Amino acid sequence: MNAISFLQKKNKILKEQRKNDHNYDRNKRKAMKENKDKKYLHDLYTKYDENRFNLTYELMELLSRWYTYRSYNLQLPTYYGDDDIWVKGKSDDYILTNKGLTTLRSAIRNERHERFRGAFSWISIIIGLIGALTGLFAVIGK
Repeated sequence: MNAISFLQKKNKILKEQRKNDHNYDRNKRKAMKENKDKKYLHDLYTKYDENRFNLTYELMELLSRWYTYRSYNLQLPTYYGDDDIWVKGKSDDYILTNKGLTTLRSAIRNERHERFRGAFSWISIIIGLIGALTGLFAVIGK
């Protein structure tokens, strides 16, 4: 999974959530205007809530796959079965909890920072050597 396909899928889910919210609000206002009974409003909310749950589950599943993929690429450990971090999903797959997402994102951020810091130190040394050699050649060339 690459970043572009991840963002496309994520944006699609978020768009569907906004559409679901908008449809519920519109239908609720219409029902209130027409003085529908409480059972109708309850059924309307139940349908909305079920759609919202399914979309949220789909988003959490996508986020879990994405951050697990990124952690594997960085060779970070992920512990399946830890009740604070993982929960079993609908099809016996594991999905990260909010705490798990936060933990894994933090670990990914720290690992990328450490790798960048290591590369940055080498880049600064190389630039310093190029500057010193340029100065040396300028003095020798006169």
